[in-house]
Amino acid sequence: MATTQSTPSDPESRIPIQHLREDNLLWYKYHVFLYDLRNFRSNKPSSDRLNLVTEIDYLGLPYFTTPEANQIRNAIVNEKTGQTLGDVLREFFESKLEKRLHDRMKAMNDYRVCAAHDLAPIFERAVRVSANDLAKNKQFTRLVHKRGLEALDDGTVWKGMGRR
Repeated sequence: MATTQSTPSDPESRIPIQHLREDNLLWYKYHVFLYDLRNFRSNKPSSDRLNLVTEIDYLGLPYFTTPEANQIRNAIVNEKTGQTLGDVLREFFESKLEKRLHDRMKAMNDYRVCAAHDLAPIFERAVRVSANDLAKNKQFTRLVHKRGLEALDDGTVWKGMGRR
């Protein structure tokens, strides 16, 4: 059962998006998450990891602990408005639900959320990561293919996307 935070984030718990970058492990897991959203159809481990997520907004295990997921939800993605990633996700899923209800009345039947086309762009824009840069970074993709989410379990420090 999904347990996503459904109320607007507390202004005191909001954090600048840069704080996510400062946590090496969280930043790496976020990138694996982005990679999996884009590659779930062509990469079985990506598909397997995404299929384990039970949170409605996809921010949960196996990628993120509850505190990490809340930190991501509370990351400010629009400095002018103070809008958080959680706010953006909430708006997205509410609009999907409205479309689903509206389309049901018209007897249409495709209201699914697509990880690659619907979700990945939201999560990428939030941290200003390009899907192309992620896909073309051979060092990162090798690391994900070889070790997945466990790549930093041995204390390895990930230096970020860096150069291709």
